Amino acid sequence: MHQYSITNQADDQFYLHLKKKGIEIYIKGQTEKTVGFPLKSSSARNNPYEGIYATWKWDGKQLKASNDRYGIKPLFYFKNDNEIIISPSITPILRSGVQLKPDYPGLSVFLRLGHFIGNDTPFRNVKLLPPNSNLCWENGDLKIESFKIDSCFQNKTVKNYDDALEGYRYYFSAAIRKRAPLNEKFILPLSGGRDSRHILFELYYQGFRPERCVTLQYRPPATNEDERIARLICNRLQINQDIVNYPHSWFDAVFDDLLKTNYCGGGHSWILPLLEYYEKRGNNTLYDGLAGDVLSTGHTISRNKSERFINRDYDNLSVEILNEASYEALNRSSLKSDFYQELSFDSAVEHLKSELVKHENCDNPALSYTFWNRTRRAIASIPYSILSPIQKVHCPFLDHDFFDFCTGIPSHITIGKDFHDDIIKKSYPIQADIPYENKSKKAIYDKDARRYYRKSVIDFTNYIFRRGFGKSTLLKETYLARQIIKDLLTNSREQPWYLRRAIYLYELENQLKK
Repeated sequence: MHQYSITNQADDQFYLHLKKKGIEIYIKGQTEKTVGFPLKSSSARNNPYEGIYATWKWDGKQLKASNDRYGIKPLFYFKNDNEIIISPSITPILRSGVQLKPDYPGLSVFLRLGHFIGNDTPFRNVKLLPPNSNLCWENGDLKIESFKIDSCFQNKTVKNYDDALEGYRYYFSAAIRKRAPLNEKFILPLSGGRDSRHILFELYYQGFRPERCVTLQYRPPATNEDERIARLICNRLQINQDIVNYPHSWFDAVFDDLLKTNYCGGGHSWILPLLEYYEKRGNNTLYDGLAGDVLSTGHTISRNKSERFINRDYDNLSVEILNEASYEALNRSSLKSDFYQELSFDSAVEHLKSELVKHENCDNPALSYTFWNRTRRAIASIPYSILSPIQKVHCPFLDHDFFDFCTGIPSHITIGKDFHDDIIKKSYPIQADIPYENKSKKAIYDKDARRYYRKSVIDFTNYIFRRGFGKSTLLKETYLARQIIKDLLTNSREQPWYLRRAIYLYELENQLKK
């Protein structure tokens, strides 16, 4: 593998476009690039590097590209008979002028889950490089070699709860040691939950003290529990804390989120002020708790789902998963009939089933499915798409040794228990009394919050009229008009929940018309 040249710029500036015309190859973009942060490790699995990254090199004859073990750092590619485009951002592909076609099966699942599965994108001819893959393009021919995703979930090493606790503690400590800051100052994001607290405590106990911690305020209505709990932690460790306000404009944040997450899943607009905070301070090292929730507590995994996986009851399991986000009523009400028929609920069930069966040979198929789809395709876009200008983004929960140990813990040992709480309590007893966020606390929806969302509705209305109201082939704009009028004339709704979905489909439609 070639020497890495890493810079802290946004991903949409990096791409390679090769086009074959006769015997000539026309080149645009960077012929050699690495994005993310590869981490050399003697214990790396299925790959010479840990860390999260993607890389490519064009030598004048062959284009070779590869990525990290988990495929967490996105590398999109478009390929037709005589050209290929690769980039960690979908934006260069959209700007290239190539003809894009909708991926109806992929969109049918996306419009129910809020994120794509597998390697899907909204476009049939644009895909994501699978996990731990080697891509080779030569003279117009494309080959991709990938390792099996279930090979990460085949360990049977843990027999009881105490073994799970001790192994978790040991491997997490080692994961932080591998990712210790190299004389650089760093600022640590800190919430009221478990993952960021665990990272902070372990860094602190190993002698690595952050310059300060930073906590984000969530958009209204919010309880500010993150701020309260993070302050308790910072006071105990005598670390300064910064508070970053939520985005000034929700409409602008939703729009930016759509672009920065590559049209592949949103809902992360709350994190945008953190990027601005880091860029203003010039900090290039970030620790993120990606995958901590699913590996530690089996987040979103239930006994019912696990049993359906074991029984291979994929029809009912697909229906259960697709209904969790409760988007179907909005789809029926807001999508034009021809478009809705192309991505019917039945087609979503069939497409999701094709992903579920990929995990059936794992010891814990529910965990495997959740990690490779919710974690990889939805949550990972925060540290590795939105925050891509930050040079070093460390995710200790994705350490290969730690990951393999945790995925080898049988679900019956930890499910229903406060596993992560017990680990933190046993590892850092002096801080064991610091509480966690109170999730039962009710957020107050006040006049300021209503004004915040009312402004977003006004901005959205202006956006619609600028693009031309009544011209959408995907959305029932009369339905949207009723929602907008209701929000502008009354105070009956807390926030315009339709806005994020509508902006997505409007912008998708713009790309398909090019």
